[in-house]
Amino acid sequence: MTMNPLLSVQDVGWHIAGVRILQRVSFDVAHGEFVALMGRNGAGKSTLLDLAAGLRPPSEGVVALEGRPLGEWSPGDLARSISHLPQMMRAEVAFSAEELVLMGRYPHSGRWMESAGDRQTAQRAMTRCGCFQFRHRRLSTLSGGERQRVLLAACLA
Repeated sequence: MTMNPLLSVQDVGWHIAGVRILQRVSFDVAHGEFVALMGRNGAGKSTLLDLAAGLRPPSEGVVALEGRPLGEWSPGDLARSISHLPQMMRAEVAFSAEELVLMGRYPHSGRWMESAGDRQTAQRAMTRCGCFQFRHRRLSTLSGGERQRVLLAACLA
């Protein structure tokens, strides 16, 4: 029995304003596989990750998660299945590190207020990422690396 790849990118391309950024990119990622995406600056790595995360639709080709094209997923189901760690985030946002990590729980919660379980999950993610000690600090007071650890904790939560 052959198992569908976790993520499948087939003949994906992306262009904007007549400029081709990506052309015919294809690869599969198996369950449990670790993949590194490398290339020179401006090669389209971040664009490819945005496409794979469903943050923008490809100009051509198909991105599928667990055998299902991303366009067929509801936004909620997609948000519960994929996390995206941006390269940068504005430091001026008026949230504490803990508040930002708890935002990672929103797709998993059926209400506006976080549950005790959501708080425990956020605490575990922050501890795992080595940023629990920043939980009460505003993002604007954190270094770039500290902010990235908080963002990773939000993805894990």
